[in-house]
Amino acid sequence: MKFSIKNPDRLARIIILTTIWFMVGWETLLLLFPLKPFWRDEWCIIHNLKFKTAERLWGPLDFTQQFPRVYLVLLKHFTAALDCSYFSMRFPSWLAGMAAILLCWQLMPRILPGLKKIYHYVFVLIYLSFPVFMDYFVQIKHYEVELLLCLVALWQLHSFINLFTTHKIRTSFYILLCMSMAVCPFFSYTYPIAVTPIYLLVLLLSVRTFRGDETAKWRIITLASLPLILNLCSTFIFYLIDVKQLMADSNMHNFWKFRSVNDGNGIWSVPVHMWLFFFNVGPGPVVGSFFGIIGLSAWGWNMYYLTRRHQSWDDRTTWIRLYATLLPLLAILLFAAGKLPLGEPKFNGFAVPAIALLIMYFLSDMITGKGSRYFRWMPVFMFLALSANIFAGFFNNFTSAEYLKRIRIYQNTENAIKTARDKKMPLFITPAIGYPDDITVHIDFISMPTARGIVQTFPAYRLSDTICVEDINTTMDGAKLAPKYSGAGKALVGDGLNYTEYPIDIKKLPN
Repeated sequence: MKFSIKNPDRLARIIILTTIWFMVGWETLLLLFPLKPFWRDEWCIIHNLKFKTAERLWGPLDFTQQFPRVYLVLLKHFTAALDCSYFSMRFPSWLAGMAAILLCWQLMPRILPGLKKIYHYVFVLIYLSFPVFMDYFVQIKHYEVELLLCLVALWQLHSFINLFTTHKIRTSFYILLCMSMAVCPFFSYTYPIAVTPIYLLVLLLSVRTFRGDETAKWRIITLASLPLILNLCSTFIFYLIDVKQLMADSNMHNFWKFRSVNDGNGIWSVPVHMWLFFFNVGPGPVVGSFFGIIGLSAWGWNMYYLTRRHQSWDDRTTWIRLYATLLPLLAILLFAAGKLPLGEPKFNGFAVPAIALLIMYFLSDMITGKGSRYFRWMPVFMFLALSANIFAGFFNNFTSAEYLKRIRIYQNTENAIKTARDKKMPLFITPAIGYPDDITVHIDFISMPTARGIVQTFPAYRLSDTICVEDINTTMDGAKLAPKYSGAGKALVGDGLNYTEYPIDIKKLPN
């Protein structure tokens, strides 16, 4: 019996909407309930937020951190207004993730016009299953905003192409375009990279308008120039107040030099890092290897496609292909110049939508051409594999032994802080609270929060607290601190997992 599906597009729509609603529901649970413990990088950022004034956040950050300063200051005011609660520290990234899902869904028919629905859905799934997008959805980091703004750059590109092809744009959309071009640079270190190819495309589109009416061409060129001028000015200011500090951070460069061009990792490493650039778009080694092969193939094919003589530059998809082809090239040039770590997912996420576009156009061309025999089932395979990966990724992350231990540490420490406050006891804490990151091991040029510093990042710890928190390596170290807190009577001693009240008496503290 021959199996057939009467309406495959409808089935695919049901599957992708189920996948998206699952992601939305799960991440909303993580926002509303304390189910996701904070980790090393979050401890560092939270410590800066809690203990630095808004003015001091414009300078060097503690623990070798870098964070877009405008976003960080706004985050400071927002979390402080909500007493640094769990919700306040999870909400900004959650909001950025939700906005990204909505924008990605709205963009798919506009940047993949003429392609079948399955390509639209796979484009969305490539973006949603990108490991950084999934891992940082509710984390108090800036990567979710970085990923959102790379989609905003695509929307801006589409707006410019529309302006040059239709010679008109709604006033409200034009104002939004100008505002977004002026504001976005202050919230992302990688958005300026994502938007750079648009400058070249607008220049080429402007040259083509000279074939048209004299009055109309200058009107369109003027309308296109203003948002770019605003963007250029904002980027320059952003560089002076923010990026300049990042580029001068020698510790940051030392930490990421294995992903960058340096004395021991020369220009000959470009092919390896190019492979990683495409490989890391996919989740896991198997899917990642697939993306490495098909991503590089798609990039090469689209470069060839754009050089063909019969290629029509009146087709807006050609300009979208050109943007998607130029962005990886720009990333590789920045890597060769020592300005961008290539192959590190957190820093290369700005290129994920562009790589997804390259792959979708490549598969569409192959299926409609001589390669249909080999590629016809690939979009379906990718659709099902990426959907399944999203479900599996969430279940694996939140059922692992590591997660179960981390959530116990989080819950027990929250309770310990409240107990120490209520009973007015000092809290003696060992480095084991830093699981799974061994905070007793330090890189020479990078400092990390101590056990005491980690406790202070917990939502239960208030800035107004009079709780005394002390670092100890063993409970015997607590005995040495006993005379200092003799008036307290008892101390709460723990390692994150277990907390016990002991009388402050050397003889009664355990070995």
